[in-house]
Amino acid sequence: MKRVTLAFLALLPALSQSPEPVAHFPSPKPGRPGENVPWTRFRPPTPPYQPTLEEKQQIQAKIGELGALIRGLQERRADDGLLADVEIYHEAARWILEFPDEFFNKGSVASTLAVLDEGMQRARQLQDGKSPWAAAKGRVARG
Repeated sequence: MKRVTLAFLALLPALSQSPEPVAHFPSPKPGRPGENVPWTRFRPPTPPYQPTLEEKQQIQAKIGELGALIRGLQERRADDGLLADVEIYHEAARWILEFPDEFFNKGSVASTLAVLDEGMQRARQLQDGKSPWAAAKGRVARG
């Protein structure tokens, strides 16, 4: 038994240094029909939701309203740290319109409008000199 172990230990360095390189096979190209790639195995890819013109106009109107509130806060020299907590909502809505593939389903429009409402609520609170989100505990969006 000892001889077999010693022989194996003596051959181990020779076995671990294989002269042939390991063959790496390229990953399959995504998008071929019938392909079962990891990110589509359980959910087939769905096309993004295309918001209607009316939905886009609602979002644009709220973006404009929030932008006006932010400009007013900037003129009043609001605290930059707290102002960033308001501006992040404005930027999020602008980005989703800039990259419309981020509208995953019809609920994305409602989420965008809710984000804008929350941003306007924070802007109004900041106008009144309040910032309750700054002292809040738990999951709180900050800029």
